[in-house]
Amino acid sequence: MCVESKKLPAWARLERRRDLEWIDENVEIFWAAAATAFRESGRGAIVVDTITQPAPDAGHPFGYLSQE
Repeated sequence: MCVESKKLPAWARLERRRDLEWIDENVEIFWAAAATAFRESGRGAIVVDTITQPAPDAGHPFGYLSQE
Protein backbone atom coordinates (compact mmCIF):
# COMPACT_ATOMS: atom_id res chain seq x y z
CA MET A 1 0.00 0.00 0.00
CA CYS A 2 1.38 3.41 -0.92
CA VAL A 3 1.83 6.21 1.60
CA GLU A 4 -0.93 8.30 0.00
CA SER A 5 -3.58 5.62 0.48
CA LYS A 6 -2.78 5.39 4.20
CA LYS A 7 -3.93 9.00 4.53
CA LEU A 8 -7.29 8.31 2.90
CA PRO A 9 -10.29 7.42 5.03
CA ALA A 10 -11.59 3.86 4.66
CA TRP A 11 -14.65 4.95 2.65
CA ALA A 12 -12.43 6.78 0.15
CA ARG A 13 -10.11 3.79 -0.28
CA LEU A 14 -13.15 1.57 -0.91
CA GLU A 15 -14.60 4.00 -3.46
CA ARG A 16 -11.26 4.29 -5.23
CA ARG A 17 -10.93 0.49 -5.38
CA ARG A 18 -14.42 0.21 -6.87
CA ASP A 19 -13.61 2.91 -9.43
CA LEU A 20 -10.44 1.10 -10.49
CA GLU A 21 -12.33 -2.19 -10.76
CA TRP A 22 -14.96 -0.49 -12.94
CA ILE A 23 -12.25 0.93 -15.19
CA ASP A 24 -10.68 -2.53 -15.44
CA GLU A 25 -14.05 -4.02 -16.45
CA ASN A 26 -14.41 -1.44 -19.23
CA VAL A 27 -10.79 -1.08 -20.34
CA GLU A 28 -11.35 -2.80 -23.71
CA ILE A 29 -14.10 -0.36 -24.66
CA PHE A 30 -12.06 2.63 -23.51
CA TRP A 31 -8.94 1.35 -25.29
CA ALA A 32 -10.74 0.90 -28.62
CA ALA A 33 -12.39 4.32 -28.40
CA ALA A 34 -9.18 6.05 -27.36
CA ALA A 35 -7.10 4.36 -30.07
CA THR A 36 -9.55 5.38 -32.79
CA ALA A 37 -9.90 8.94 -31.49
CA PHE A 38 -6.11 9.26 -31.11
CA ARG A 39 -5.58 8.36 -34.77
CA GLU A 40 -8.18 10.94 -35.80
CA SER A 41 -7.51 13.76 -33.32
CA GLY A 42 -4.16 13.16 -31.65
CA ARG A 43 -3.39 13.16 -27.97
CA GLY A 44 -6.30 13.51 -25.57
CA ALA A 45 -8.27 11.90 -22.77
CA ILE A 46 -11.42 9.88 -22.29
CA VAL A 47 -13.98 11.57 -20.05
CA VAL A 48 -16.82 9.54 -18.52
CA ASP A 49 -20.02 11.01 -17.10
CA THR A 50 -20.59 8.68 -14.15
CA ILE A 51 -23.61 10.69 -12.94
CA THR A 52 -25.75 10.17 -16.03
CA GLN A 53 -27.03 6.82 -17.23
CA PRO A 54 -29.52 7.29 -20.10
CA ALA A 55 -30.90 3.74 -19.84
CA PRO A 56 -30.58 1.21 -17.02
CA ASP A 57 -27.64 -1.17 -17.55
CA ALA A 58 -26.64 0.73 -20.71
CA GLY A 59 -23.46 2.16 -19.25
CA HIS A 60 -22.42 5.76 -18.90
CA PRO A 61 -21.83 8.26 -21.71
CA PHE A 62 -18.21 9.00 -22.47
CA GLY A 63 -16.23 10.91 -25.03
CA TYR A 64 -12.70 11.71 -26.11
CA LEU A 65 -11.40 15.23 -25.69
CA SER A 66 -8.39 16.07 -27.78
CA GLN A 67 -5.55 18.03 -26.23
CA GLU A 68 -6.44 20.98 -28.45
